[in-house]
Amino acid sequence: ISDSDLIQWLWPPLIQAELDKLRDRFNNHVVRKDSSKKNPSGVAPNVAMALPEKHGGENCLQQVDTSILPGLIEVIQEGEDVLAFCTPEYSARAQVVFDSLGIQEITFLNIWSIFSAMLPLMSTH
Repeated sequence: ISDSDLIQWLWPPLIQAELDKLRDRFNNHVVRKDSSKKNPSGVAPNVAMALPEKHGGENCLQQVDTSILPGLIEVIQEGEDVLAFCTPEYSARAQVVFDSLGIQEITFLNIWSIFSAMLPLMSTH
């Protein structure tokens, strides 16, 4: 068991969660009204995307044949291991150790403490 294995298990989900929060905050904030802008203003980006004609835009989304979605989902799910940063076995062991610590949430403020608590326990599980 190496430090880098635990780092690869702990950090990516935290970073992804923070990126998701940033995306949501950006897409839902109302942009200050500015009539000199070419892009929509005075409205949140999500609203402008959902109702482009109402905000001086046009709907450029392409229609998708939804019958192909099950096949696409299957291909994506088969490739999930490609996106994994550690083996399924290591991930399962790390999850057991993490759960045993009773931690509710990983944050940038507590991640080093979690890492320090988990590392010695990883070799015993």
